[in-house]
Amino acid sequence: MGNADANEPPADPRPAAPARHRTNRIWDRFLDGLAQVEVGRPADQVLRKLEARAKDLGRSERRALREGFFGFLRTRRSVVDQLERAMQAERRPLDTLSVPARQELELLAFLAGTGAELPPSQIAKRHAKVLDRIRAGRLPKPKGSQLHRAAIEANVPDWIFERWEADRGWERARALGGILRERAPVTLFVRGDRDEAVAALENAAPTRWSPAGLTLPPGTPLSTLGDWVERSHLQDEGSQLLAWAAAHPTAGPPPRRILDACTGAGGKILALAHWSDAELHGVEPEASRLGEAKRRVKQAELQRAVAWHPTTLEQHAQDHPGAYDVVLVDAPCTGTGTLRRHPELAARLTKGDLEQATATQKRLLAAALGALAPHGTLLYATCSVLHRENEAVAAYLLAHAPQLRPVPVFSHDAPELRGCAVRIGPGPDPRGPDGFFVAAFRRGG
Repeated sequence: MGNADANEPPADPRPAAPARHRTNRIWDRFLDGLAQVEVGRPADQVLRKLEARAKDLGRSERRALREGFFGFLRTRRSVVDQLERAMQAERRPLDTLSVPARQELELLAFLAGTGAELPPSQIAKRHAKVLDRIRAGRLPKPKGSQLHRAAIEANVPDWIFERWEADRGWERARALGGILRERAPVTLFVRGDRDEAVAALENAAPTRWSPAGLTLPPGTPLSTLGDWVERSHLQDEGSQLLAWAAAHPTAGPPPRRILDACTGAGGKILALAHWSDAELHGVEPEASRLGEAKRRVKQAELQRAVAWHPTTLEQHAQDHPGAYDVVLVDAPCTGTGTLRRHPELAARLTKGDLEQATATQKRLLAAALGALAPHGTLLYATCSVLHRENEAVAAYLLAHAPQLRPVPVFSHDAPELRGCAVRIGPGPDPRGPDGFFVAAFRRGG
């Protein structure tokens, strides 16, 4: 949650039905992958490891694995709803199944719903009538409120859709759910000549707002990028724009020192190094993330040093009070703006997670204020689409920090990017960015 720099491996939410031999060969990988996701591992990481170990699968089988795996996760709530209704019609209680058996039956229900051939399975034989009902669409009428049905369609828990509706109204909440179930593009930050990359890569297009961004259609294998793999890094356009705002604050002179207060895997540091001559600092207390950030910076062969700080933001601000002209807080959040890339995330989120996220966001902003120089710019960002984490937290900051005043985030002419608090994405066009929020504040007059 938060720091959503990377793109998931491309996947299709509406995959074509795999052939019988493909289904049989990839079935164990499906089951293994789902079991790992169920214990909390990120789906994109799970899939990368599955593909790395799947030496026996051909290219088309790997694609079927990718598309089927993410296709299931993007529609899982609808699949489970269909399965529950089919089990009800056959008078078979779903909640009596063991966890592994239920997981397998959910995957079988997904395959049946796509019209795919089913793999040989004892679970499939035992529940053949249930799966036949799903394949034929012979299901009892759905139950529940209009909001409940809309949440199932959007593949999110009811409480998330309820918040969307409160924030945006019914129609816009429905539209948001549709967007977040679509496939995300493959988006790159190009460290070389973007025009050259667009000309060299098939179906490549420049991003709408980021001057270094490039999009490719969903499903584009990175293996087709040739040398551009080494001259770019995966990063959503929204995340790129956060770095652009930090490198080009709208108030005051160009910054001399910039702090990426929630460095994560280092994507924004890479973008900042491309756009700014400022001294760059990154705070990241989690050793694995900091190690990944260092690795990516080293791999990119930056011709400059980055100062890394393996500590908390609170401690760093105490040690370096008022040291930074720009402080970027891309705060940990629910990550609801990234559901196109991380569809497994929604099912894990609880109201408690939202409460914890907002408390963390307020704490980090208080610490960031201590590191901000007089007349410096503080940027607050999330990859959430929830008002509670975005505008509400920005308002809280202003109410508790009278020394701050809102300033425009971007100097961009685009109407969508105007204002002191800006929502970026998600979508709505197929190559649009994930959902981000960013607000800018200036310290002093």
